[in-house]
Amino acid sequence: MLDESGGREQSLLLRRSEGKLPLHVRLSFATGHILNVLGVAGIWYAYGVAYYSKVLRLSPASVGTIVLAGQAAGALSTPLVGSWSDNSTGCRYGRRKVFHLMGIVAFVCSFFFLWHECLGCSGVGEPYQVLYFSCFAAVFEFGWTAIQVSTLSLVPELTRVKSRQVELNSMRYGVLVGGTLFVFVSFWILLDRINNGSTDSNDLTPKDKKLFWIMALAVTAVGFVLSLPFQVFIREKKQDGGEGGKGPTSLPWYRWMLNPLFYMVICAFISNKVIALFTQAYLPFYLLDTLEMDRASIAKGPLFFYISSFIVTVFVKRARRFTGDKMAFFLGLALVWACLIWLWVKQPTDDHYSHFNLSRDAVYLAIVLLGAGSATIMVISYSFIGYLVQDYLGSSGFVYACALFGDRLSNGVLIKIATHTASDVSKSELPEFYRGVLVYVGFGASGLGLLALVAMSLYSALAKWKRSESASVDVMYVRGH
Repeated sequence: MLDESGGREQSLLLRRSEGKLPLHVRLSFATGHILNVLGVAGIWYAYGVAYYSKVLRLSPASVGTIVLAGQAAGALSTPLVGSWSDNSTGCRYGRRKVFHLMGIVAFVCSFFFLWHECLGCSGVGEPYQVLYFSCFAAVFEFGWTAIQVSTLSLVPELTRVKSRQVELNSMRYGVLVGGTLFVFVSFWILLDRINNGSTDSNDLTPKDKKLFWIMALAVTAVGFVLSLPFQVFIREKKQDGGEGGKGPTSLPWYRWMLNPLFYMVICAFISNKVIALFTQAYLPFYLLDTLEMDRASIAKGPLFFYISSFIVTVFVKRARRFTGDKMAFFLGLALVWACLIWLWVKQPTDDHYSHFNLSRDAVYLAIVLLGAGSATIMVISYSFIGYLVQDYLGSSGFVYACALFGDRLSNGVLIKIATHTASDVSKSELPEFYRGVLVYVGFGASGLGLLALVAMSLYSALAKWKRSESASVDVMYVRGH
């Protein structure tokens, strides 16, 4: 399924037979996950752990429990949402759109409460606050899952042409970058304008609560409005009008579980998500505690990450024509490795207040490399999944749900382990602990991606060899007769 040399003739025929999707449809699809972009990529992963630790002053174990509760709810709901979405073929509104709408409602009803102190329980014990935030995190993660699965599952249904699937994934990631730029620029401005009144202006404090709930309100309002075009302009193909009255071809779940390529693609996807999201969760700690930079750095760092990501997504579609998907994936991993080595050797400086210091601000160049590598891996990994399900569109929701299940569970468990371990580390050792967590997890995730890439390459080579052997046997049989 991922043999780059095979299927080109079929792709050319599909390109000729399929009309290009109108621009307003492509843009509506790309903005369909804008709530997830602003809420999850923009705030939840970038600042969630830092907010509960530094602003609400919850213990590391409690912070890990909140994050894990949300991630576990998201992980458990992904297979269910994917299965329900695949099997809702009789839904006239659209089997993907109805779950997208459910996700919007769940997100809007829960997101603000995650960024406001516990209503009615802020003065009680920490366990009650953990339960309060965990419940809202679970609802929020269900909303994220419903939006994510419904939008991703539509990619192979909107077009079966590989290059156009890559275009849709690139536009989708472009919206992710644009949305996160909006969040981080806004956050940078708020950090500069809103003084927390603390003598320690280089860190986040409980007096920064207002800053976060303002951002939560803005994200909810803007995301809700920009999600509506997806509901208005996306038209799903009828699932009961196919040949013989049947819907798109599907594969039973147990057949997917017996397919080795399924696990390789899922591992590549998980690798990309851990690199992109776990590193964002601990980047504020690395910048504030390890490198002792000012608090504006926690807005600048993600900002540079997504600017470089946006630039890369513009060129990935063209570059893959020359390099191929697997080589592009490897080049993305190489950029990530270069960043991690840089983060490992970077040391803090004494200059915290000048507008520019090359030694201090060189860390942003490393973050640029991380953003470029992460963007390359993300676009290609989404394309891997699209190729995997293109002949079984009826099962696309299940496959994407399994990929997202691995994403949510792996990130949740890793953050829980990191926060739990941090509670046993002395305050003087925390700066180096955050450096180690960021680098070691990054290398581990990229190593998983490399193993998946090698396995896919060997699998494709073996499949090609078997086809050539089979063809040779057929030729010998014909000649013998």
